[in-house]
Amino acid sequence: MRLSTFTVALVLALPLAAQRGDGPPRGRGPRPQASPVELKNFDFREVEFASKNLADGSGRMGVYLPKGAGDEANKDKTWPLVVWLHGFGGYEEFQWQGGSKTLDELRGKGEIPDVVFAAFEAPGGRRGRSVYVNGERSGKIEDAIVQDLIGHAVKELHASPDRAQHAIMGVSIGGFGALKIAMKHPDVFGAVAAHSSAIFADDPDKLPPQFQPQIARYMQMGLAEVFGNPIDKVKWAAEMPMGLARSAPKDAFAKLRIYFDAGTEDRYGFAAPNTELSKLMDERGIAHTYRLVEGGGHAWGSDSMLDNLRQSLRFVAAAFAGKDVESKPAATPAAEPARTGGDAGK
Repeated sequence: MRLSTFTVALVLALPLAAQRGDGPPRGRGPRPQASPVELKNFDFREVEFASKNLADGSGRMGVYLPKGAGDEANKDKTWPLVVWLHGFGGYEEFQWQGGSKTLDELRGKGEIPDVVFAAFEAPGGRRGRSVYVNGERSGKIEDAIVQDLIGHAVKELHASPDRAQHAIMGVSIGGFGALKIAMKHPDVFGAVAAHSSAIFADDPDKLPPQFQPQIARYMQMGLAEVFGNPIDKVKWAAEMPMGLARSAPKDAFAKLRIYFDAGTEDRYGFAAPNTELSKLMDERGIAHTYRLVEGGGHAWGSDSMLDNLRQSLRFVAAAFAGKDVESKPAATPAAEPARTGGDAGK
């Protein structure tokens, strides 16, 4: 297989979008049941949904439902829907790293409304390494989220059918997925919020060729089948938030509320491209909220992550209410040491 310089960079940059995970070990073997923390305002359950877009015909998600959602008194009630996309550390990290506690805490304080919060589990087991694009070997991942997951949530889980009541959120490569899916489907989502997103140049020739190890392993993920080899520039740009922001017609995102943040000490260097994306959105007149968190690290490995999540959940809640929200000043934790080389998902 012939590899162009920027194919090498692509293949190796994507795994380095992984976040550090401090939860239970992720060895091979049967997938364990997630163990949710004790929640006061939500009930958690794992849900399987039919998906014509996934290779095995079904998808999984961990769903947080408002307490009493199954009561007879609530049989005709609907709630806003939030879809969460995980990074390479796995979908259970939302529980292990404090995401579910933060969600519950904000609901208890009345800072967010009752919601159906659906944490999508990317295909591939406990550490499914999807980049949330159609054409992966496990299926049309984007279509599975936009069509099948949302369809199931609306039909079976009391989620509102109103696009203005739909948000998509994510972290690391899941932040990339959330941004690009929302920007490609503003008719489906009213809000998007992303943390430490893996943002890349929309011209693959400008992708720095700085990563060398593990080429063969990650080519086996099927990325060459998605983008071509050498990479097709049109296909590449169509999946990049930078490309979508640059090429979108005027007012394409007028009804989409956009939030994203990045830490100045992100160990994979994603602060710079996130800042560049914000500047491009300014140039194009695309309304958005961007927070560059001083001293912040990458994803769940950052001391600022839970504060960032509080900010984004408040932002999404305001979008559901049809209101604007001003982000509070970012916390300034101690900077994390940089990590280089190897498999960052370990």
